[in-house]
Amino acid sequence: MKRYLLVLAMLVVPALSFAQTPQQREAAMLKSRLGLNDSQITQVIDIQRKTMDQVRQDSVHLRLLRAELAEALLPSTVNQNRVNELIDQTARTRANMQKVLVDARIQLRKVMGDDAFFAYMRFFQRHRARIIRAQWMARDGNVVEQPRRAMAFTWSCPAILSGGSALLP
Repeated sequence: MKRYLLVLAMLVVPALSFAQTPQQREAAMLKSRLGLNDSQITQVIDIQRKTMDQVRQDSVHLRLLRAELAEALLPSTVNQNRVNELIDQTARTRANMQKVLVDARIQLRKVMGDDAFFAYMRFFQRHRARIIRAQWMARDGNVVEQPRRAMAFTWSCPAILSGGSALLP
């Protein structure tokens, strides 16, 4: 029994020592592929975190507004003023989300510089395309292994920051 524990420990400890969190993988990619220094990496990750927090809040608010709109349309006599108000709130929330995303894009470009920013966007667009392709193939009944997510911010940065709405509910 002690031998099995010793062998297990010899196998598990090295594997755990090389394990990285998504943030660590992201920082390593930003440093190796884009040549950013530590302060730039910290700024990029901070911008990403703040932006995604705001986008999540706006997305939840949009879902709630859609649910309220569906509920407002249920009665036989629809309150047109309430429906119009919900539509206006939805438009304001979408506009706010777009402003946050464009602001993040501008901040990232200032921190990284033009060349690194465009390489960053290209990387994430290609990565997101692989994820979407795998999801479509899995949806059609094909068994496809999901591509490993390289970083914590992969799903949102290219699609949303580039103006795409494929991820919005």
